[in-house]
Amino acid sequence: MDWFFLALLGCMIPLSLSYEEESCFVSHECEDECGTIFYPIVKPLLKYFETCSAKNLKFEELQATIREKDNEIKILKDQLDALTKSSEISEQPPPFISPITESCSPNENATTTIYIPGRDPFQVICRSGWIVVLNSQRHKHGFNRTFENYKVGFGDPEGEYFIGLERLYLITTSVAHELRVISTYFPPIQCDNFEVSDEDDEYAITSLEGCSGDPAAISLKESTPFSTYDRDQDGQPDTNLAAVWGRGWWYNGLGGVPWSIFDDSRHQMMIRTRN
Repeated sequence: MDWFFLALLGCMIPLSLSYEEESCFVSHECEDECGTIFYPIVKPLLKYFETCSAKNLKFEELQATIREKDNEIKILKDQLDALTKSSEISEQPPPFISPITESCSPNENATTTIYIPGRDPFQVICRSGWIVVLNSQRHKHGFNRTFENYKVGFGDPEGEYFIGLERLYLITTSVAHELRVISTYFPPIQCDNFEVSDEDDEYAITSLEGCSGDPAAISLKESTPFSTYDRDQDGQPDTNLAAVWGRGWWYNGLGGVPWSIFDDSRHQMMIRTRN
């Protein structure tokens, strides 16, 4: 840009001066006079050159800053995209794994993990293809617990154990399940369909169908809420059956003897995905 204005200046000077003014370049004696003539012309041009140079430098600085900010924005965008993808991967639950046919194999006796969309994964105990819900050993009395204890689950699967009402609700409502109850005192009970509602409905039994054996013998009946000594929902206003028998259960107030009173017996309650 500077060369253009210098060329322009070179063209303007001869055109704007008379013969006498041009002689100033040749005659040393007229130097002061020439200076007087040219200074008013050159001064505004030099000022203009200075202003243009400053603005051009500022413009180049701004362009460099913009390029730098563009690079920073690109880096931040790449980082955001990576974090978004990572978050989507980490937050997306694995596909639902059937508690029996896939995560609890028929010959498996171990701990396995259950995945239910929208919920945190949790572990359960497998016994020959069945998920252990309750395990009660001889001469043990570890079931006289609060409603909150029964909600979250407690105990050792090899001893006194309960899976937890919330987990039982999540499993049985995610896919149809069978129920199996084995006892050394009662005949075996097996039902084709077993389902438990959520906490808002007091984890009541919502489905108990196709049963062999007599589920009423152990006080299992549809629409029965779960009852504990600190949340009496057994349907008998004058009696707290959970406190009497020393354990939480689906007491329906119509009879049925809970197995906890038989100290010489063992009991196990299990579920598995219905084929």
